[in-house]
Amino acid sequence: MSPLTDGSNQDSSFVKRLIGKCVVIKISILGLELQSLVDTCSMVSTITESFYREFIEPLGTKLSEDSFIQLKAANGLDISYIRYIEVDVQYNETILKQRGFLIVKDSRVMSLQESVKKSYLELWE
Repeated sequence: MSPLTDGSNQDSSFVKRLIGKCVVIKISILGLELQSLVDTCSMVSTITESFYREFIEPLGTKLSEDSFIQLKAANGLDISYIRYIEVDVQYNETILKQRGFLIVKDSRVMSLQESVKKSYLELWE
């Protein structure tokens, strides 16, 4: 059973009509080609600590020394983050200079979100 249905007789076409597709674009950070989810309602850009440690940190990018932003999720809970980085982001021919990304702590909740995202994306294949 998909996490997007309750097991009733509603077929996946109903879910597809109810929920829009995620907008994913190709970007480049420090020469690293990535798929990026575009969330037009988000006020910040984030990457996980594990992604940072595995892919970004080896490229020589250092974390900021400041940690002054307090983040809250839509439900009011705090979002833990370590620090932030500022890097150039390339999208097609456009280069956005020194864009900030918050490095959020990995958590079991994020693993659950990845499972939901995977199930959601499978609907569109």
